Amino acid sequence: MLRFFICLIWCFTLYAYNFNPAAVHLLDQEKNSYLFRGSLPLFNSDKEAKFAYKELIETCERCLGHSLPPNIELNIICLLNPIYESKEIKEGKKFFKHHPSRGLFIHLPIYGSLINPNWLSQEKIYYLVHKHPCPLNHLTHIVYQLHDLLHNNVHANRGRLTYVHCRAGHDRTGLISAAYLMQCKNASFEEVKNINTQISKKTMQAWSYNEMSWYAYYLKYVKKQEIGPIK
Repeated sequence: MLRFFICLIWCFTLYAYNFNPAAVHLLDQEKNSYLFRGSLPLFNSDKEAKFAYKELIETCERCLGHSLPPNIELNIICLLNPIYESKEIKEGKKFFKHHPSRGLFIHLPIYGSLINPNWLSQEKIYYLVHKHPCPLNHLTHIVYQLHDLLHNNVHANRGRLTYVHCRAGHDRTGLISAAYLMQCKNASFEEVKNINTQISKKTMQAWSYNEMSWYAYYLKYVKKQEIGPIK
């Protein structure tokens, strides 16, 4: 088992994703403030890594069908793991350190869950989301941060682009996107599951899917939201 995890970390370290425009999708919009989801905004090579600022802005403009202000505020919400994705995190931080007027780099790692709540009884699920909600509170914090960035203190002329990403833009990004849509847009569990499948062209990895399911139960039992069937 230990050998398996060592190999897994080794593979993640060697295989560096490049920015994929096809993974970029608009998640929500409020006037001149935009929330996008997508993949790692970097171009990697053996010699260097480059933050894909120009390419990211152009891709978002194509999604919107119009140009963005040349000085738009860009806020990056990075979900990467600091253990095996530290290089990518460092490059993102470096770009905004060198260009502080462009916006903010916010690192909020997420890890998922090994346990599918549907393996348990509804009584046990109800107990756990009430008595041990710490991981789910972290997701709630990220959702509120996305909501605040979309709606609050947006400069009328400059506008704001908030971009949430993991590595490929599928699983961890899908988890946060689903949490946001369920909590802030009243989407059902089935709706967000289908959205993630349509975008990724595959089912979510188990640990992200499990955490998405836990969050749906948290919204259902703690926040008293109507989520629909969770399966």
